[in-house]
Amino acid sequence: MQLSKDEYVYKTRGMNIFFGIKDKQMYATNDELLYKNVGKAADKSVKDAPYASDMKGKSLFIAINAEAILDLPIVKMVAGFGGQEAKTYIELANKVSYLSMSSEGESARLTSA
Repeated sequence: MQLSKDEYVYKTRGMNIFFGIKDKQMYATNDELLYKNVGKAADKSVKDAPYASDMKGKSLFIAINAEAILDLPIVKMVAGFGGQEAKTYIELANKVSYLSMSSEGESARLTSA
């Protein structure tokens, strides 16, 4: 069903899929809040992350924000339907804030916090 110019929703019994094109970028999501914020500036910036100062001067820096991943609706859904095993993994993952890997020349470092 067309919502507006270049914006659509596919409705099923269990889920709605929002998709379209905005600012020459294609998007698809099942999260209505994300759909409504497509193209808007993000609330959070990496410059405020606890690992931001570690990034400066590195030839390579990779960070995985575990807290943000655990806050995703799909992760919460899996945790709810995944039984005890999923709950155990979520509890373990909740003990980690982020993982980072950096490289300076030929040496590398992996950290977690």
